[in-house]
Amino acid sequence: LMHLPCRKAVVFHNVTPARFYAGTQLAEPLIAGRAQLAALADFVELSIGVSEFNARELREAGHRNVHVVPLFVEPERFTQQCVDAALHAKLSGAGRPRVASVSRVVPHKRMDDLLSLHEELRRMAPRAELWIVGGFAAGNAAFKRLKARADQLGGVRFLGRVSHSELVAAYRSADVFVSMSEHEGFGVPLIEAMAAELPVLAFGAAAVPETMGGRGIVFDEKNFAALAEL
Repeated sequence: LMHLPCRKAVVFHNVTPARFYAGTQLAEPLIAGRAQLAALADFVELSIGVSEFNARELREAGHRNVHVVPLFVEPERFTQQCVDAALHAKLSGAGRPRVASVSRVVPHKRMDDLLSLHEELRRMAPRAELWIVGGFAAGNAAFKRLKARADQLGGVRFLGRVSHSELVAAYRSADVFVSMSEHEGFGVPLIEAMAAELPVLAFGAAAVPETMGGRGIVFDEKNFAALAEL
């Protein structure tokens, strides 16, 4: 890429810090990815970060002509008319708090913290539900531990990868969206949830406060009992 005989630009969505994957096979590629970002600096004319948080990392990696171009979410794609009716009917129901979270089921997204919040919420509302939307590796040892704890707590659904209409159904069937993620270069689901008129609570890591833009509730301490009350 560096030596292609053409004008070049890079759009940076961020690379997860390797510390979240210490001791796994992913740690080395993540370190290499950041090294490659720095190596590209002298070979591109333009560098775009999808958030100021990402743009700052580009500058720190030696990129000079850096601009911020936020990701765009089309609100009309998250209206009630876009809902998958079958999943909406399956998820809907009065009288129980329904928490949704959307992301891949990987360590830095901190699904374990979502389960801790769910455990506190079930103390106050025994019928509370937690829906986790996003891909997971069913055979992964870490996922198996997560799933075992979820089964023990009850009321947890791993919906896996879904279609767009199913995603909108999850947003529009829930009562609140919660993100416990500890690294986001932008955080598209935060904006999608807002577009679907769903209240958002998010841990204020990385680009999250910037993406939230003063809306929703950003918290900087994972006090699960207090968050469950909220």
